[in-house]
Amino acid sequence: MSPGSGTQGTTVNVTDLEGANFYGTPAVWLYAVGQENITAANVILVSSAKLDCSFALPLGAATGAWDLYVKNPDGQSCFLKHVFTITKGSATNWFFAEGSARPTFDTYFTIQNPGGVIADVTLTYLSAAGSTSSQKLKVPSTSRATVHPADILGTGDDTAHDFSTVVTCSNGQQVVAERPVYFNYRGDGTSNWSGGSDVSGATSASRTWYFAEGTCRPLFDTYICLLNPYSTPANVKLTYMKGDGTNAADRVTVAPYSRSTIVPRSKLGTGSDVVHDFSTTVTSDRPIVAERPMYFNYNGALTGGHDVVGATSPSSIFYFAEGTTRPGFDPYYCIQNPGGAAATVTLRYMKGDGTEVSDQAVVAPYSRSTVVPRNRLGAANDSAHDFSTEVTSDQPVVAERPMYFNYQDMWSGGSDVMGATFPSSTFYFAEGTCRPGFVPYFTIQNSGSAPANVTLTYMKADGTSAQDYAAVAPGARATVSPINKLGAGDDAAHDFSTMVTSDQPVITERPLYFDYKGWTGGSCAVGYGPYYQIGGSKTVDGIPLPANSGKVGREQHLCLTMSQEPPATHYAVSGTPAGAQNGMAWQESGGPGYGAWGKAPPVDDERYYICMRWNYTDLHGQPVLASKDWYYRKRVLVINPANGRKVVASIVEYGPAPWTGRVSGLSPEAMLALGAETDNNLIYYWALDQSLPPGPI
Repeated sequence: MSPGSGTQGTTVNVTDLEGANFYGTPAVWLYAVGQENITAANVILVSSAKLDCSFALPLGAATGAWDLYVKNPDGQSCFLKHVFTITKGSATNWFFAEGSARPTFDTYFTIQNPGGVIADVTLTYLSAAGSTSSQKLKVPSTSRATVHPADILGTGDDTAHDFSTVVTCSNGQQVVAERPVYFNYRGDGTSNWSGGSDVSGATSASRTWYFAEGTCRPLFDTYICLLNPYSTPANVKLTYMKGDGTNAADRVTVAPYSRSTIVPRSKLGTGSDVVHDFSTTVTSDRPIVAERPMYFNYNGALTGGHDVVGATSPSSIFYFAEGTTRPGFDPYYCIQNPGGAAATVTLRYMKGDGTEVSDQAVVAPYSRSTVVPRNRLGAANDSAHDFSTEVTSDQPVVAERPMYFNYQDMWSGGSDVMGATFPSSTFYFAEGTCRPGFVPYFTIQNSGSAPANVTLTYMKADGTSAQDYAAVAPGARATVSPINKLGAGDDAAHDFSTMVTSDQPVITERPLYFDYKGWTGGSCAVGYGPYYQIGGSKTVDGIPLPANSGKVGREQHLCLTMSQEPPATHYAVSGTPAGAQNGMAWQESGGPGYGAWGKAPPVDDERYYICMRWNYTDLHGQPVLASKDWYYRKRVLVINPANGRKVVASIVEYGPAPWTGRVSGLSPEAMLALGAETDNNLIYYWALDQSLPPGPI
């Protein structure tokens, strides 16, 4: 088995698990005495003598030697003793740009310790006035703790009581941190907008942050909080990309070890139109952390607030486990296009009754658009109107989901999350409570093609734990109510953190509704899933590949800059290695040379492209299964079983002709990376993670 070791809190992609008589899709797992089994995901049968798979190693997994078990579908099994070693991971730092101890704000931090050793945790508070202070605590193993910063900072209606926070663990334990906030927002002194918000912290600073949502319409107050956790001033530019396609900019310098707050309304003004809806790109000459809190009186009736930590990069795919158009709930999707080409965005709604519906939007360059699911799904009080969403785009975008609600006609408010960019077999949530006045849920999205068996482990503040279970059908969502398992009570046994594990990659969110001392509202958080998994699936959206194995042909290069592009120009633009410089497609066909979609693909997609006889046409008597646009730039995992090499390839061309006897063609760079020659037999799967960049793994 190779690799034979991995670190807590990481994914190990096993590329060489050798044996004999493997067949079907075997079950693979790691075992250690006194530990939960670690089940492999993305198991791929490369041959009867070789498997690939992924292990998501939990943050709290015991270090040392583990046994490996493999079991065929017919029950035949074998094991290797002490073949895999788990090593200790390095502690993750958590950064929070927002926080306040003003009189009408109650800020908390919830710290989850999923490991087997007490965690020594320090919270460092950096105020807007430039002062710093710290707080230390010990978090018991497989438990959680709650911190109230006002106990250290006091309260006051000034910038000295606005703060950012860095959470660290000094004894190397892996912890997870969230920051719930409850408030009665006063705004200019005339508002009384009560509610709450919650975010998981950023795990690193960045020079770039993106926010899809933002508005300066009446009764909405948007802010952007910036944390500079380092010793050098940060010069920051905020570019507002408005709904009408125009842009505006703000600039600020954030002092070392400090925070600053930007008020977009000061630059953009107020207005009830798309000119005052905006997305934001934050750029800095030094790494910083950015959050965007918003407060609102939605439709003059639902008051509250929500908050998100920005995304550090755009993506071609986002996942959202939560969503509903039941009466009293208004969800939206905000899509930011920070690039120079229009983005065609598809939203796939996976409903609680197991059916699916799609929506589409075109987002202009350097702009934003808003999608209203209710317009497509309608509204009704049933599971067909609970949904998860997969957002895909032909250009990199950023996607958020704000939602406004009147929960059970009792508690009004709103929540917002930034979408997750890849599924995971493990998620962590530091916050959760079943105290009176709090109702938590977990929503679980399975966008894959196999059923997902999910375990939720509740790590309670009294040191005990409990488990819950859910089965999620392919292309569907499920909802879990912890209160059904834990009951309700006003004590530490009803405060909990959660570890969600699954035998298939999923997306998990935790919506929470509350009445906190008379302040009503809700919040939502995407779990912390540190596991970036590489795997394959035989279907995407129920669509199979034209073939899962067969002969390959070496293709020519596609044009990137102009029709009938000179080879030398292409090699310079693409950085083509000498071993892949074998001419252009137009030289072979005489056509424009752009490929089947008639336009220049992105450079990385052309560099590692695949063609098959895709089922968007009946040209060769094949069934039509999806539209041509559906296939464009989808990711395919290609494996060379002769040497185990893998490439993620992008769909930007059609072919080869049936008379060749080949099922696929690959770009020269892809063939070079795979060590493959024309007429070699390769293996093909849809990439499980469609946001993977094209290229060798």
